[in-house]
Amino acid sequence: MNKYKSCSALKSEAREALTGKYGSFILMLLVLYSVILAIETAISIFISVPEALTQIFGGGTGSSNAIGTVRLLLQACLTIFVGMFKAGTVLFCLNARCGRKSGVSDLFYPFHDFRRSLAVSAAVLIPQIILLLPCNILQLIYQNTGELNFLIAAFVCFAAGACLYIPISIMLSMSFYLLLDFPQYSAREILAMSIKITKGHRGKLFYMELSFIPVRLLVLLSCGIGILWAFPYISMTYTEFYLDRMKA
Repeated sequence: MNKYKSCSALKSEAREALTGKYGSFILMLLVLYSVILAIETAISIFISVPEALTQIFGGGTGSSNAIGTVRLLLQACLTIFVGMFKAGTVLFCLNARCGRKSGVSDLFYPFHDFRRSLAVSAAVLIPQIILLLPCNILQLIYQNTGELNFLIAAFVCFAAGACLYIPISIMLSMSFYLLLDFPQYSAREILAMSIKITKGHRGKLFYMELSFIPVRLLVLLSCGIGILWAFPYISMTYTEFYLDRMKA
């Protein structure tokens, strides 16, 4: 007999756990997106200066490629840095689910455990960055040349990279939960434990992720506003999965 809850049961419990808590989730998300927007704006300003100088003084294709490369590197660093906040959102979800006090301050937990949070974020996201790098390079070439073949190749590389990353993301999906529950473990031990506890459940996690496709489509159709409902729902469902898996 299967001692673990089904995906539908996990979703049902997630909806129940979110009753009366959407307001605090929305506040947390608004703060998170404000922080991310501020960082991205700072990077855009940093990049715009050499771009403007290149256009004024005619730096040529070489200068454009160099700026594009810097942009890719900064974007990779931003991705890893922002990924650290996943630990904060996970803490928020766990506190809300377990009846503990949750608040916006949870979001900044990674700065209290910076090294481990950064290491786990890097381990989870660097494979994604590497696998999508060909797509980003081809996009950069397309922007400089305008040749459609490079854009088509970029789409193909994106699809291939995403397919290759899915199994990795599933294996490491519980890393931030474990980071919080096992402060005595190193980042490497956390990653190894995530791989271990998802073994035998990866098909279920994949199915659960697929089941959220309609929710994500609704987010797109609502011009992103739906994320204020979708993010808490999806995050709490994964929290329910983790708690269900760890109680055994």
